[in-house]
Amino acid sequence: MEADYADKLFANMAKFGIDPDSDRKDQHFIICKDIVDVLVNAAQISGGDYVLEIGPGIGQISEAILEKGARLVSVEIDSRFRGILADIQSRHSDRFEVIWGSALEVDWPRGINKIVMNPPFSILEPMLEALYSQREIELISMIIGKRYQENAIQRPGGRGFNKSALMTQAKFSPAFVTEIKKECFYPQAGEKAVVMTLSLNKKICPVMKKLADFYVEFPEVNVKFIVNQALELLNRNARKYKKIENMITMKQLGFEDTLLNKRLQDLNNSELSKIVQRLTSLFNFQRKKTTRFRR
Repeated sequence: MEADYADKLFANMAKFGIDPDSDRKDQHFIICKDIVDVLVNAAQISGGDYVLEIGPGIGQISEAILEKGARLVSVEIDSRFRGILADIQSRHSDRFEVIWGSALEVDWPRGINKIVMNPPFSILEPMLEALYSQREIELISMIIGKRYQENAIQRPGGRGFNKSALMTQAKFSPAFVTEIKKECFYPQAGEKAVVMTLSLNKKICPVMKKLADFYVEFPEVNVKFIVNQALELLNRNARKYKKIENMITMKQLGFEDTLLNKRLQDLNNSELSKIVQRLTSLFNFQRKKTTRFRR
């Protein structure tokens, strides 16, 4: 079954003269039907969804999404796929649109609520910023490097916590779905890969969100300014309940001046992890105190 599926994909690539360019564009196509099915099923797609696919390539994932009855818009940068995607459009013209260009540069249609993607791993960080900025997305199902998946679930203070983990956890709940064998890629990928999902987290930590917002909008500001903004959030309830003794000061945080004077974009992973861990732990501590205030 899997061999037949892969053979059909290879035949279709040959028909449209497609040869993957893994060196220049980091192209690795999924040729195992079970992985395509897992990826699409993880997005929980139904007929009422409006799905964005990033990097449709040879269209096998697009076909699987369309079989679920959803509307689909795919963003593709490589014009070599025009023929193969036009063929799919001819059979699903009422529900399938292709936007040509970079997913990091084109405007995404309004109303999209789910994303399915197998993007080049090399564009992960700017892609996360683009995903973070989208306000209507409920669920993302994606193929991505195992290293990102492992870092994405790291708590602040952990060795793997980095900017990508912050951007992820400030908006989404990451979940592992399955590992992908190298043989399921053509050409075979060098990095270990997984299917994972990001679902919208409605109980986000406001301190993490504040930091992520600055990374997206004002990465050049210094850490001291951002920490002061976070302290405003931390001390809001202490002021509200007139518990001045529970207010937290900059001095209590214990950050060195050299760290506070750095620009956000210049922080290394260890420094970022330290700041987020300290601020989020204080936020959780303050939240517990607030619960006692209300009693």
